[in-house]
Parts: sequence; C-alpha cells; structure tokens
Amino acid sequence: MRYKLHLFFIVSTFISTIQINSQVINRNFTTFKNQDVVSGASLEYNASISTVATLDFSATANGYINLNTLADDLTDHNRSVFMWVKAPLPGSDQMLFSINTASGGNVCMLHLGASELRIYDGNNDKNANFDLKNNTWHYVGYTYNFITHETKMYIDGVMVREYTNNQTLTADAQISLGQEFDGSSASDFFNGEMTEISVWDEILEPADIALAMHSKINTSHPKYANLVGYYNGFSDQLQSDTVLKDLSGKNNDGVVTNFTLHYTNVGELPNYHAIDWWGNPNWIKNSTTQVGIGSTFNTTAGNDNYELSFTREYADGLFNISNTWSTTVVENTETIDVQTDETICSPNQKTYKATTHKVAPITFSKADEKYITIDAIRNDLTASDRSVFMWVKAPENITGSAQILFAINTAIGGNVSALQIGTDEHLEIYDGSSTHDS
Repeated sequence: MRYKLHLFFIVSTFISTIQINSQVINRNFTTFKNQDVVSGASLEYNASISTVATLDFSATANGYINLNTLADDLTDHNRSVFMWVKAPLPGSDQMLFSINTASGGNVCMLHLGASELRIYDGNNDKNANFDLKNNTWHYVGYTYNFITHETKMYIDGVMVREYTNNQTLTADAQISLGQEFDGSSASDFFNGEMTEISVWDEILEPADIALAMHSKINTSHPKYANLVGYYNGFSDQLQSDTVLKDLSGKNNDGVVTNFTLHYTNVGELPNYHAIDWWGNPNWIKNSTTQVGIGSTFNTTAGNDNYELSFTREYADGLFNISNTWSTTVVENTETIDVQTDETICSPNQKTYKATTHKVAPITFSKADEKYITIDAIRNDLTASDRSVFMWVKAPENITGSAQILFAINTAIGGNVSALQIGTDEHLEIYDGSSTHDS
C-alpha cells in the first residue's frame, strides 16, 4: 500500500506543475492588410509570417550570454558569425559577439561604435561605415579565414568591407553575446535585440549567407554540417530561463547572466520567411468559422473579416500569434461623359460609337506600404533586353524618400534597377550605385 500511495503522490504533483505553467501568450503580426475587393471574385491567400522570437538585452542590467563552449569548435578553424540585430539610437560602444582570451585580452569584437558596425582585433578597429543604431532590424556578421586571416564584413547580405588581420583563438577563449571582457571585468554591454544568431566553423559564401538571412537554418542548408551554434528566443515547454538552448544540435548552450529569458519577445524581420518556426497555419473567416489549416486558403470575396494564426509551445505554455484583416466590397461602376447633349429632328437616324478613355487604375498608399510582387516575370527578363512603361499619376508634392514605381532587386535585396520619382520630383533610374535623372 505504501508503494501505491507514493506513486499516486508523484503523479498528482506532476499534473499540478503542468497546470500552473500552462499560460497562453498572444501576439500580433502583419502579413495581410485590409483590402477593397470585387464581390464574388476569387481570392487566394498564401500563409506567410516574418515574426521570430528575439533576445532582449539590457545594458543597464549588465545582461549578457556566455558562449564559452563554442571555443573548442572554433579553434584552428575558419569562422563565420551572423545575426539579426535591432539597436536603438546612437550611444556608447556596444558588443554584439566578442571573443576574448582566457585572461580577458581581445581577439575579435563584432560591435557597434557610436552608430556603425565595427570589428576590433585588439590593435585595429575596422569600420563598416554603416549606421546600425536606427532601431531597425539589420542582418550583420563576418567571415574569417583561419589560414589567410582574411576577414569579410557583411550587412544585410552584402559584403561591405574586406581586410586581413589575425583573430586566432584558443580552446580556453571566452566568447560572449552582448558584452566583452576587459581583464576579468565584463564591459561594453549591448542594449537592444538579437535573434537568429548563427556560428559556423567554415566560411559562408554569399549564397549561404542569403539562405541563413531569410529563413530558418535546417538540414537543407549546404553548410549545415558546419553550424556549431544557433540561437534565438524560441523555446520548448518547461525550458530553463537561464540557459539559452543551442538549436544546432552541437549542445553549445549559452549561460544567461544578469537577466532571464522570457521567450515572449518577438520581432518582424524584413523579407524573412519564419513559417518553419511555427505550426500549421489556422485560417478563420468571420470570427467563428474555421475555414482551413494549411499553407493556402481560397475563398470568394465579400464583406468579410479574416484571421491567420499560428500556435507553438514555449517555456510556460502556448504562444499564439495572429494577423487580422478585412475585405470590403466596392462597386466597379464609373460614370463617363464622352457624348454631349444634342437636339435632333424626329424621325432622324443617328449612329453612336461606344468610346471611353477610362481604365481601371491600381491605387498605392505609401502610408499603408502597399506594393505588388511580380516575381513570375523573372525568367522572362533574365538574359534579355527589357522595356518597362506605364501611366502614372503622382501627387503634386513628393515628400520624404524617393518613391519606387518599378524595382528589380537581387535575391538578397540588393539593387539592380529602380524606376522612381526622386525627392526633386524628377523621374529617375537608380542602379544600386548611381542615380540617373531624367
């Protein structure tokens, strides 16, 4: 009887623990926005989400993460380090990813200076000359060749500087996110957010970087075998709030210092495909009717309300994130005036020809960030001459930045060609380096 009573006590305690930690966190994201539709038209929505869980660092709390277990994997190897970073307004020097010697000497410091991305090797501080402290998400990092000591710095998938310096580390090196050691003292703490931090024991080529920049890193990545550390703010249920789990499978977990992980901070990364981090999409129409679970949802246009949601586990329960929008039916009628009134004698035969100069325009809103993607024409334009024409009606005054009419970008967001209205209200073409004014 004692054994049965003892077993019942254990089971009862376990169930109670799960109930206490079962919480639901709700967050919002934006993929689809309100739109005007024609009644009865066919609508197709493809599930998309760019939201990921982030790590929130506080410089005032002296918060950082110890990643010393990476040292063994990086000793006598090439190295690549990349991450998404969102930093606030300009301020003091702040460390992103630092490598110190066992005694606190400097090996390599990926950091933010007054506002720009830099790398310091103990002797030289190399400046990428790009302002990152603008409270906007950027993908930053570098590659290092262990043999030639060649270093390449990247911002948003584009190499911005190349040079040679010695960053040799040993197996007892100290590696940190969010600070660096001055001797035995932690210093230069980061204030901002990071996510999708990846550390590799090989040099990533631009195509490799683009894959890691735009989606979850998985076994399909060509350099996956070289991934030795992978970190973000996602968690499993009952996961520790003081240990940052290594998602690479190499067990290089991070030790969190001076703060705890909440696993509820999220951020929307530009041009990032985060759907692999979430469960199956759940589609809801008009609040109460579930209309589908899957990547694509087809429906008939009307005056309707929609919701796309995802749910996944996190340390203390369930994490639910949703996007809501509505469609409004608009009439497709237009009054034209091409024939003037006239007086005729009766009986008198008259012949009229139907004519109009009216066409259906596409209306864009800069405030609502409306645009149209037409990637389907990519293959038709590759290795081919190109002509692009359109009718355009722009406002009288162009304010703020240039307004794009037709743009061609590389797969990683670089500029190929942009037909645009400049701030001087002239028609321009920008080719990524020069602007050609009409």
